[in-house]
Amino acid sequence: MRRSSPTIDFKRLFKLRLVVAHHGEMDAARWWNTQGVLGPRGVSVLKRGFPKTHCFAQARIVFEVARSRCHELFDPPGCITLWSLPAAIE
Repeated sequence: MRRSSPTIDFKRLFKLRLVVAHHGEMDAARWWNTQGVLGPRGVSVLKRGFPKTHCFAQARIVFEVARSRCHELFDPPGCITLWSLPAAIE
């Protein structure tokens, strides 16, 4: 019997990261202190410099802060988290 390799739904992965990132912002769970970068405040600041891609810039900022915070608190060897996926997936 041949096993097929699992496929990754990248849109779903991105949405999952956004949901967790938004919940982890200081105004929700206080896991990292990005203070509403994913909200209207982030739009007003980033839209000037990135008029067409500000949504992705907002996400990348919060993803990087989340990755750094997760690395500080939870970094056992050989472990994969939502913020530190293998390069092939990233």
